[in-house]
Amino acid sequence: MEIDAAMARFNTGILLRSHVVLVGKPDGLAASLKKGDMARFRVPWDPRNEVRMAIAVLHMNLSNGTEVFLCETPSGRAHPVRRALDRFNTRSFKNLHLDLPALKESFAIVDLSASGCRLEASPKLFRNSLGVKRRIWQGKIMVGERLRINLDLVIPRAYQDKTVGMEFVVNRNGNHSRDLTTLLGLLAIREVSPVYPQPA
Repeated sequence: MEIDAAMARFNTGILLRSHVVLVGKPDGLAASLKKGDMARFRVPWDPRNEVRMAIAVLHMNLSNGTEVFLCETPSGRAHPVRRALDRFNTRSFKNLHLDLPALKESFAIVDLSASGCRLEASPKLFRNSLGVKRRIWQGKIMVGERLRINLDLVIPRAYQDKTVGMEFVVNRNGNHSRDLTTLLGLLAIREVSPVYPQPA
């Protein structure tokens, strides 16, 4: 299950009950949910498609103590997946940054995939330094002070609130691609926590 607005991705169970869908809620998700946000999951028999549901009720406790949120019943029609690559929420990591030496700036990474990331930055920087489609040569994904993943090119693609979505090209020399794959694997293990609602 993924909720873009909350930047959340998790394994869970779902139940169909009286024209609503009950979705098991993992710990820590409550504060970031909003009514009307879209929850989506890939169709098991065709991963190129997904089902999207609007969140209708933010919190409910089942009689067995399981916490869930409720979604409107989907239309039954699957939609093409919007993005081919998994993105992982990294807001809780204080030691994950993108350094852009050409701008003499370092930005906190709030989500990360194999080909891009979303950065936290001020609107002023958007206007002055991070224009959409500007080609920024050389960058570094820094994990603490010891792990560095070199990037050949970084391109701002989209703005939302106080963040900017960036596309990047990983340097093919050395172990940079392998290190990014390892980092994404660790994020997947950490972020995806199973929650299974049981019938009341």
